[in-house]
Amino acid sequence: MTEHLAVRNFSDGEAVFALKAADGYLTDKGRFNMLRSDQASTDGGTWIDVQKEVKVAANATTVVPFTITAPKDAAPGDHPAGVAATVTSAGGTVAVESRVGFRVMMRATGTVRAQVAVTGLTATYEQPWNPFSSGVGNVAEIFPGDSRTVATRIGGVWALGPMSANVTVTPSVEGGTPMSADVTLWTVP
Repeated sequence: MTEHLAVRNFSDGEAVFALKAADGYLTDKGRFNMLRSDQASTDGGTWIDVQKEVKVAANATTVVPFTITAPKDAAPGDHPAGVAATVTSAGGTVAVESRVGFRVMMRATGTVRAQVAVTGLTATYEQPWNPFSSGVGNVAEIFPGDSRTVATRIGGVWALGPMSANVTVTPSVEGGTPMSADVTLWTVP
């Protein structure tokens, strides 16, 4: 498959941008990122072929094609990657790589076996100053092979002895099996 990207130079002089494709991942805050330039891709980033650099005139935009070639033995499911335009500035012994990019979400066809698990479930009780304050929750995207630590604060809970909590996670992929875990804690008024 052939796709295209646009590289825009906002400066008053001609600039050369390095173009790089790499595997994508989610940070611990749930934000998409790409592997650093010094890290080797092993998945979706290796499927993308883009020219090494592009020269863009001052205040201009250049459109660059790139190709995606999935291997015949690709595992069914998601293979996140990204493409970035990079400028490296060096000063003394320090080089700073600045990059702007976008995600390339690829899904190989076949039977996807979505599976998630809840591990290390714990609960604590903190006596609030305002027992009627509302709770907050976290919902995060997750890629194959990733893990995510999620904390949820629930307000308006009275300390009345044993309390139980149940957490259920369900993959958003069709056929995904929900997984649950329970935890009990004792609260003292």
